[in-house]
Amino acid sequence: MSKVPILVSFAYMKNSLVEILNANKDRFEIILDSGAYTAFNTGRTISLDDYMAFLKDLPFPVEFYFTLDSIGNPATTESNLLKLYERGYKPVPVFTRGQVRKDFERYSRTGLVGIGGIAGTDDNMSYLSALYRDGIITDKDKVHWLGFWDRDYVLHFRPYSCDTQSWMSAARFGRAWIYENRKLVTFTRANCFTPAVKRFCDRYSIDVGELKQDRNWRWDKKDAGLSQIVQALTALEYVKMIREKIGTRIYLACSGNQSNLEIKILTDCFQYHIRSENGNA
Repeated sequence: MSKVPILVSFAYMKNSLVEILNANKDRFEIILDSGAYTAFNTGRTISLDDYMAFLKDLPFPVEFYFTLDSIGNPATTESNLLKLYERGYKPVPVFTRGQVRKDFERYSRTGLVGIGGIAGTDDNMSYLSALYRDGIITDKDKVHWLGFWDRDYVLHFRPYSCDTQSWMSAARFGRAWIYENRKLVTFTRANCFTPAVKRFCDRYSIDVGELKQDRNWRWDKKDAGLSQIVQALTALEYVKMIREKIGTRIYLACSGNQSNLEIKILTDCFQYHIRSENGNA
């Protein structure tokens, strides 16, 4: 894997984050989200004019960017998309709840389609399954699942791409995971002394005993604990493996108030990952 695949959000775009992304543009494969999910959860308003102004002079290269959708409001989502088209922009359209088959078919003619309305919802799995079961999404369609990643669903449906913040679970929730023998192995500070965790740490010359220390499960907003480093290294290995085996691109979301630190973690871990592959960890 020559670059780290990440998703960043316009909702958290600050000058400092732009500077970091621009300085590391050769290390990242970047996609840009409009911030609709953030707006939905926080009551913030994302201005379409502001979004277009940012897109006009993108300060760093992106693989693609999404339209400004409005969760649960297909009329506004459609209106925003048409305005972007009228101004000459080429966003990835977002199919959101309340839209119907003909909307998806129209979007899919342009190529990639974002699937919204599945992040953080109780019925996201049943809703997504229904889209495939009812033939709205077919095997031939190129889709990106916005804010949703589930190992079994990814392996079964094999979307073109998706994004997830689960790679930050150690810092956020005190629960990390590694991948071994086709299984996700979850661990916490209380049960980190397992053969699987030790094998993973040994590959990177990490002292597994340090994971027992409370300080390595805390995030002080300036640095990440060792548990989060282990989690990030695991995520890098996993997204590389999934892309090589089934082609699905999993983007690691850096789309919160601590986006700068998340970018730094991935930058450092990517270099550590490369050194380990070369036997220099």
